[in-house]
Amino acid sequence: TRQTVSDSFKLSLGFGEESVTDIILLAIRRAGLPEVQAVKTYKAQEAILGIDWDFWIYHRHYGTIRYYIQAKKLNLSDDRYDALAHLVSERPRREQIDVLEAAAAQAQAVPLYCLYNGIQPEVDAAERHPNTWSVPIEQYGCTIAALDTVRQALNTRGARTFHRLHSRKWVFPWRYLFVFHAKFCGTHHIRSRPPLWPSAPVRTYSEVPRAILSYVSGERTELPRDFYPDPDEALPKRTVVVDITDVRQDED
Repeated sequence: TRQTVSDSFKLSLGFGEESVTDIILLAIRRAGLPEVQAVKTYKAQEAILGIDWDFWIYHRHYGTIRYYIQAKKLNLSDDRYDALAHLVSERPRREQIDVLEAAAAQAQAVPLYCLYNGIQPEVDAAERHPNTWSVPIEQYGCTIAALDTVRQALNTRGARTFHRLHSRKWVFPWRYLFVFHAKFCGTHHIRSRPPLWPSAPVRTYSEVPRAILSYVSGERTELPRDFYPDPDEALPKRTVVVDITDVRQDED
């Protein structure tokens, strides 16, 4: 992702979130991992909000949690996430973050942001590397941010840059989402609210619903609308089911 965002900027291709997200989806499908199933939805344009990723993350012992994830790409020309304050095109116009939060609450899912990042060659990587996570800068091509963290950034002047946002708590490389899921579902979700979760209730499924499995496997061609309480308000653009039963919880 980091290379895609950087090259599209360098070559003046103007890739937006849709292009980058589809390239990631293609990579997921090409990998052919048996524990991951992913499909693109073509009905999302019917809704006010097209959710970029509808993740169903499953663990054999801890169950399944659903994540509504909205993608935003770093603008390398000004080092800002300009579209974080996006307004949905309806009357009255609303901030996209509010629509995402409300849609996730209705679906009893966890609302998150996925950030697509790149690095300009002339920018020293050491200056751009956040000090909150001790991982290589390459892993910051695709990062996850809690909705509350993004809202705080929106309400803080100058906080929409790569470094300012990634210096905040609960912004981390994409792969950690699966590690945290296993850790939090296994130890915290019954007794207290995990840090990534919203204040609204989040449903824990014992397993991935059969209708969702049938949809991502291609057995079912129609989106199972029963899992989308208000399809006029929000529908997924891409649905992904991930079995993380074998993910090590002690990864750093």
